Amino acid sequence: MAPQPEWMGPPDGWLGGIVSTRVVLTRGPERLITLGPMTAYPTGVDLVLTHCSRSPIAGPLGDLHPGGSSARFGVAYADGSKWQSAGGHPLQQLDRAAPAGPLLLPRGGGGGGGRYRQELWLWPLPPPGPVTFAFAWPEEGVPESTVEVEGSLFQDAAARAEQLWEPLSPEEHQAIMQEHLRSGRFGPPPGTGYMTTTLSAHRPDDEND
Repeated sequence: MAPQPEWMGPPDGWLGGIVSTRVVLTRGPERLITLGPMTAYPTGVDLVLTHCSRSPIAGPLGDLHPGGSSARFGVAYADGSKWQSAGGHPLQQLDRAAPAGPLLLPRGGGGGGGRYRQELWLWPLPPPGPVTFAFAWPEEGVPESTVEVEGSLFQDAAARAEQLWEPLSPEEHQAIMQEHLRSGRFGPPPGTGYMTTTLSAHRPDDEND
């Protein structure tokens, strides 16, 4: 198994550095949407998009993929490069080649009641200078707003990140997985009758095939 490309998520074997700020994207009488906590690595930033509402929340905050018709989110670096959820990078091209940055990838989430947390991966690590976050949700009457964060906050946090160990080589990873399969660690205990679920990779454009 090949190592995960750095643009797809935090590096294996690292403990990230905490970014000492929280970004308020929008705040109203019955809704609060923030970015934070944020954890920086040498290759990028792990973000938590938190949606708090007086009313129950059904799920993730709209569609953050390019072309999304609901909540819109964007980020711009000091060097002029930017990403937008509406018309930005084609995330359906999930190959191993690195796209042009910056890139913001949803990485799962969850919640209940009036709170939902969605993890996002921002790649690459923002350079020094202002980092601008933009947010709008026209369907909910939220106009576009922008918030600037000094890029040095991400740089400083990434400098505090710690490498815990070297990642496994493909050969080591394969040997361990084979041993787990032989020992039954990835299956139900014998005789329990538990059902197993097989997960498969999914590309967003598969739905149109």
